Amino acid sequence: MKIRAAVLEEFGAPLVVGELDLEGPKTGEALVRLHACGVCHTDMYSASGMDPSGTRRRSWGTRVPGP
Repeated sequence: MKIRAAVLEEFGAPLVVGELDLEGPKTGEALVRLHACGVCHTDMYSASGMDPSGTRRRSWGTRVPGP
């Protein structure tokens, strides 16, 4: 399945929103539709290139709002 995600292509550059391939949910998992997602300070520190443990080519946004 295709999803939209913010991806870090290059350290220090803005995140790029695009389509990624994602496996469908496995047994016991659920697929949830999100309308908004935040990026935390730690993610932005990694994206800046200053974090020696940072990685590129990953999707960002681990702060999901909700009840």
